[in-house]
Amino acid sequence: MDGIGKSSSSIPDLSFLKEMLGNDNELLKEILLIFLEEGPILLSQLERAAQEKDHNSLNQITHKLITELTTMGITSVIYDLKRVNKSGKELHSYII
Repeated sequence: MDGIGKSSSSIPDLSFLKEMLGNDNELLKEILLIFLEEGPILLSQLERAAQEKDHNSLNQITHKLITELTTMGITSVIYDLKRVNKSGKELHSYII
């Protein structure tokens, strides 16, 4: 693991994102609103990809979620998403 694991806090830590944005609170608000709009869509797509055993989509969606959640400081689910991503890649390689 890379320092992010099962015991990570479920409370978002926006310090990294704030620093990336130069502490621009208006831009931070915009990004958070976009994330709140897109999050449920990504979760729905993730569920559908899992149900359909679409390993390629599963990998793409988990990768996007890992990146976005890490940037948002929401690390409590990163470990599980990485496991799903790895499993999907392994299954995809096995099938091909």
